[in-house]
Amino acid sequence: MKSEKDRLQQLSTIKYFKQNFNVSEMVSICLSKFDDKSNYGIYPMLITNDTIDKIMSGTTWNFNYNDGYPYFYEDKGEIEYFRYGDNQGIEPLVITRNFYDVKEEYIEISEEFRLFHNLYYDSKEHKYYKIVDGNEYLIIDIQEDEIKIRLKEIKEFLVVKNMCLVLQFDMREHSKFTLEELELSKNETYKDDLLIYTLNYGDFGGFSTNKTFSRLLGKKLIVPFENPSSKKKDKFVEYIITIDDNGNEVVFTSNPDELSNNFTSKKDIPDYLTPIFFKKEVLDKYYNQPSKYSITPSMLYCGSLWSMFIDNHQDDMVCVWLGDLGRSLSYEEQLYWRSFNIPPVGSISETYYKQQLLAEFTNSEHPEHIFKSKYNELAQISEEKLGWKFLLPLSKGDEHYFKTLRVPSTNEQKEFDELVLALTKVLVDSLNEKELNKYINSDKLKDVKGSINRLEKILENNKIIDNIDAIDFLRKLQNLRSSSSAHRKGKNYKKSTKVFEIDNKSLSNVFENLLSKSIEILEFYIHIAEQVNKT
Repeated sequence: MKSEKDRLQQLSTIKYFKQNFNVSEMVSICLSKFDDKSNYGIYPMLITNDTIDKIMSGTTWNFNYNDGYPYFYEDKGEIEYFRYGDNQGIEPLVITRNFYDVKEEYIEISEEFRLFHNLYYDSKEHKYYKIVDGNEYLIIDIQEDEIKIRLKEIKEFLVVKNMCLVLQFDMREHSKFTLEELELSKNETYKDDLLIYTLNYGDFGGFSTNKTFSRLLGKKLIVPFENPSSKKKDKFVEYIITIDDNGNEVVFTSNPDELSNNFTSKKDIPDYLTPIFFKKEVLDKYYNQPSKYSITPSMLYCGSLWSMFIDNHQDDMVCVWLGDLGRSLSYEEQLYWRSFNIPPVGSISETYYKQQLLAEFTNSEHPEHIFKSKYNELAQISEEKLGWKFLLPLSKGDEHYFKTLRVPSTNEQKEFDELVLALTKVLVDSLNEKELNKYINSDKLKDVKGSINRLEKILENNKIIDNIDAIDFLRKLQNLRSSSSAHRKGKNYKKSTKVFEIDNKSLSNVFENLLSKSIEILEFYIHIAEQVNKT
């Protein structure tokens, strides 16, 4: 009985509306939920500052589900137009779209709010995200009976609008007990600067299976930030620049304005172009999100938001200029890089030195960069010589296999298996079988199964005899993929481990050798494209 009494007194709901919402909280701004025990409703409205006293003086709703539409009327030939239906100083944050039961109604979020925060709509999840420095933050969550918006973005919007937000609520609880049984009779009224409500009890009088109800009717005022900052304060992370004579790490800020450069030399102050060293794993985050980030020789991109020069031409580390870390990265991203920061080891690569300091055009000598360069060269040559792509372009859903091909930063089996799968998809699965078939006699075609066998038959027909090693490698690579990432590891995988010396070498080194051999395969494909003739 006590729990039923507490429910009708709406203690938890009152506590919710009395609290000060945390700015990082997702606040329920629109709610329409009901069952046989309750009926909950919340609906928001934006109000001007000069209407606060009037609107917060009573609990009656000033703005309802079907309000907020444009309206005009004509008087003596003159048209007066109201964008939100009237001139009472109220604007919608959400608008209920109603189509007279001909089409299903739905709720739209204010276009101005969405555009102000440049929100991305995920139509599958029905959520809006804000992209800041490449990171995605959930701002609006739309469910069937509820809409939540993060308070931080609401308050930022209120600042520039010079308005406040009011959450109107109408919360009803029903019970099969009488008011006498629950010992409830006294209504309640509450008011402060940010909240007003009334809690009333009533009797259904036989018109419902329930006997009694309570109704919590009121408004919650949400105000803008008091001291809004028009610009986020710049913060910069310190990185290891050297090790002193006692073996201690010496760090310095990445703030570009505090560093020496070619124009301003500061005594005992590091230069903007001081190389900072990182574990190679620092790039794994970006390789694992190829839809957002891309890595090319000497460059890291986050869409069109930001980019940064990087020395990714070495096997075991990545180097970045100290000033670039502060100039290119947000503070949060700088912190991520700091977690992989290591003391200086050796120096920057010769390739990066020539590109950055000598302004020379220099091709990378790193296998993953050479592989991708040869892949693009093959695409161009085969199109010119054959009129078709020797390797089919990867579909949108498979593009990540090519983008993430690299020498792995760790010896994790999972990463190795994924890269073997990627390499096989690019080199073997992408062979253009449809066009290759045109180079095989039709009477022999039915006996040739699989892209590698088709390729071998074409080489025989064209008397290209230097193919034994290449075909053998492709078959071994395909077997490695089948026995490792495509199926459970068993006897076939053990055979592959012997072929590629997996038991005797690190997985990172094994894949680097695979990638180097694959470069030779691409060169071989180019050789075929230049020599093959139709039968």
